[in-house]
Amino acid sequence: MTDVIIGREDQIRADHKGESRCKPDIVLMSAAALFQEQGFDGIGLADLMRSAGMTHGGFYKNFASKEELEVETCGPIFARGPPMPI
Repeated sequence: MTDVIIGREDQIRADHKGESRCKPDIVLMSAAALFQEQGFDGIGLADLMRSAGMTHGGFYKNFASKEELEVETCGPIFARGPPMPI
């Protein structure tokens, strides 16, 4: 499993080098890190795709919009529900 290092775009790209992971997964992992660090409105597609090592065209091949990316990135987190109390 690949670790995502928040705020280290080069590390995110390096972690994926040589993996047979599909590109949408790389975009989702990069988006999760950037959304956590800067918020949804704090990043643009250029920042996101630079972090994933892809182009704008690569984004639109996989996602219809940034909002769709947000749903796919955050959906699994919300589906789990709130953390259990200790």
